[in-house]
Amino acid sequence: MLIDGHNPQDYADVLEGLIDEPRSRELLAQGAVRHAAEFGWDATARATLGVYQDALSERVLQLQAS
Repeated sequence: MLIDGHNPQDYADVLEGLIDEPRSRELLAQGAVRHAAEFGWDATARATLGVYQDALSERVLQLQAS
């Protein structure tokens, strides 16, 4: 949830709304779990491997072009 500004009442209003809307809380929780999964060691290793694979592919193309 994004709250514009720094007014404490705006934050309180959003939190109060979440208290009254269990489905919204559930959806936010599910989204948080999915988002957090992107930052685990498996995801980090996959991303690092992808960078190395891209660099290797680029180098192979450079060598083929020479």
